Amino acid sequence: MAASIGQPRAGAPRLKRYLADEETPPDEESLPRTSVERALRSMLHALAQEIVRTPDYLAQVEWRDLERLLGEVLSGLGFGVLVTRPGRDGGFDLELSCDEAGQQEAYLVEIKHWGAPSRPGPGVLERFFEVVLSRRANGGLILSSSGYSAPALAGRSEIARELVRLGSANKIVGLCQSYVSRGHGLWTPISSLSTILFADTY
Repeated sequence: MAASIGQPRAGAPRLKRYLADEETPPDEESLPRTSVERALRSMLHALAQEIVRTPDYLAQVEWRDLERLLGEVLSGLGFGVLVTRPGRDGGFDLELSCDEAGQQEAYLVEIKHWGAPSRPGPGVLERFFEVVLSRRANGGLILSSSGYSAPALAGRSEIARELVRLGSANKIVGLCQSYVSRGHGLWTPISSLSTILFADTY
């Protein structure tokens, strides 16, 4: 399902790549797509800025736009990013790659953007845990803008907590803050990318 992941330089921003059935070589017909991508990235950057200024704005973002936004944000922070296609995501929304001490590592991200009072329950966490295991990823992160149900949190095993971390709306806003600050030259990562990814999660 996933295309191969390139080798990103540590700390270097990476462009997102979208999963597709086939990759088309660059030609004149593909040139307009470059302009579209630039416009889309500009829009996503503006959206990240708006969320940083007004975190409550996050609730108004459409779910698919939030997936694209976080793909752009994590790419801007230095990850190689693959964004899955709707309906064919295989149980995760983003596949991240980065270099950690000379080793290529992969992390999966699942994004839940449900309206309150709906919150992911134990089934969501268990299924994602199985996906992370089956994909042999180095770790996984669920980002839920509405938080998690009490049974989901109470039923997590120690192994599940080590392999799959949970982040709330505050984590999403924090990632946007780091992305915007880096774009303004105000933030230079001093931690590994995996540490940045899992900071302020539980």
